[in-house]
Amino acid sequence: MPRPRRPGAARSAPPRRPRRSANRPGPLRWAVSSTRTRRLPGTAGRARTNVTARAAVLGLVFCALTLTLAYPLRGYLAQRAEIAALERKVAAQERRVADLREAERRWDDPAYVRAQARQRLHYVLPGETQYIVLEPEEAPAPARASRARSAEPGEPWFARLWQSVEGASRPG
Repeated sequence: MPRPRRPGAARSAPPRRPRRSANRPGPLRWAVSSTRTRRLPGTAGRARTNVTARAAVLGLVFCALTLTLAYPLRGYLAQRAEIAALERKVAAQERRVADLREAERRWDDPAYVRAQARQRLHYVLPGETQYIVLEPEEAPAPARASRARSAEPGEPWFARLWQSVEGASRPG
């Protein structure tokens, strides 16, 4: 039997459920696996990406670790490069020390010392006559005629020194 209505009261509609928006799926409409998105029956034409909160946090942690390790890694690599450069420098210095020790050992030989004295200092043994042959490009330039008067053999040394200073101060 219908309920009697109160006089003057308008007929009210039964309470309605709120409608869901088109882009918000209802409860239990989606099942998300860890590898891909599956559609449940009754969800034709709609798909959802599988970026979950867990994946976002994992990506954020990975980025934080990468940024945290970048600076120390750069310092480590710079130090390794510096160590390699210093090791190359030490090896070069050790080679130079070995060469100098070899040269020192050669100078202990009297025959080597005599040969160097003859070559570098033009020493000759007693009774020998040395001749030096100059190539045309090695010949000294002809001497200029000096305007300074030639020093007399009896003049004191300071007079000759003063004459050379005067001669140097004159042009050409």
